[in-house]
Order: sequence, then C-alpha cells, then structure tokens
Amino acid sequence: MRYLALILGPAAALFLLYLVAPQSINGSDFVAARIIPFAAAFAILAIEPRGDPRNNRWIASAAIAFLVVRTAGTATSFWLYDRSYASALAALDHVPDGSRIASFSPQGCTPSMRNWGNSRLQHLASMAIVRRNAFTNDQWTISGLQLVETRYRVASPFVGEPSEVVTLEPCTRPGVRYLPDAIAVIPRQAFDYVWLVGVPGGVRPRPPWLRSVYATADTELFRIERQPGR
Repeated sequence: MRYLALILGPAAALFLLYLVAPQSINGSDFVAARIIPFAAAFAILAIEPRGDPRNNRWIASAAIAFLVVRTAGTATSFWLYDRSYASALAALDHVPDGSRIASFSPQGCTPSMRNWGNSRLQHLASMAIVRRNAFTNDQWTISGLQLVETRYRVASPFVGEPSEVVTLEPCTRPGVRYLPDAIAVIPRQAFDYVWLVGVPGGVRPRPPWLRSVYATADTELFRIERQPGR
C-alpha cells in the first residue's frame, strides 16, 4: 500500500489545524476536537492498495463487511436509544403547557467518567420547551453564543447549564451539586416539577414536598407540593 499525497496533504493539514486550534471559542467547548473525524477520514481515503488484485478484493470485502456490521450496530444502538427516549418523554404527558421544570441528570465525579460516560439523556428535558412550552434549566446561557437570553431570574441559580448536572455521590467537583443537595436548595416557588433523568430508582431523594407522577427505571417526574401561601 501507499499514501496518495493529493489526499494525504489535506489530512495532515487538518491534523495540524487540530493541534493549533483552540478548544473553546465564546464558551463553546470541543471546537478543535470536531476536526479530528474529518482528518481521520481523509487519512483513510489516502490509502491506495497496490500489488496482487486478489489482495485488493480481500481488502475491499473486509471494508464492506466492517461497514455492514458497523451500520447494523449503529442502527441497533439508535433503536435502543429511541426506546429509552420514548419511555422518558412519556413523562411530558403529565406536564401542562407553560410549566416550569427543574431537571437533573447525573455525571460522574472522575474526569474519565465526565468525558466518556455522559448519558445521552442529559439534555432530554429540553424537549419540554418544544412540546409543552415549558421552562427548563438545562439550556446553555453563554454570552455571545445565543441570540436569546434567560430572564427568569427567580429560578436562580437553576436557570441554565450546568445547573442540571448532578452527581450521585458526594464529591468535590466545582460547580456541580450532589443530587440531594441540589433538590434541597431548589427555589420551590419558581418551579412546578422536578424531573430526574437517568437517575436510578434507588438513589432518588424523596422529600415530603415532592409527589411522584410518573416513573420508569431511569426517569421520574415529581410535582412540587406547595403549602398554602408558598
């Protein structure tokens, strides 16, 4: 095999750009990391098989087999995620239009768990905005990044990302609360519901002012019960 310089050049340029580009721009993270898939794709496309044509056929067959297996695996993964999404989003059937929801989704305390173990359910609560015209606390509020801003100050500090991120065990992660601590300091007058997304049943806090209205294995929606005058 050999590399085709015509295609390898752009691959090398993209890898170099990854090394010199910033990781964050205007508060948006992983800027440089988004270049890597394209650099890797160009590097693979630059490979030119040479020699016995029979070997080339084996290489082509192996590539097609990999594509089929990978596509089947991805499709199965998406199907499974679709089932988990549908199960969790059924909670919105119990949410009236215009509600205010404090959502919480767990992350790990260690750097490796934060980078690779993030749940795809973390920002699922945002669907309440489009399906129920609701307020949720899991949207980014980064100056210069969006054309809208959050004005619901009474919900502070639960007005935007990362206030929805919690841990399931006490740890010293800056800016992220332990789940029971987060629920304890919710400004109750500012919210109607608490939605735990991706939180196992055995570790869900249940203070007396929360009443469960919908629950699955990894999701539970609570209605905030207020005392008269509160």
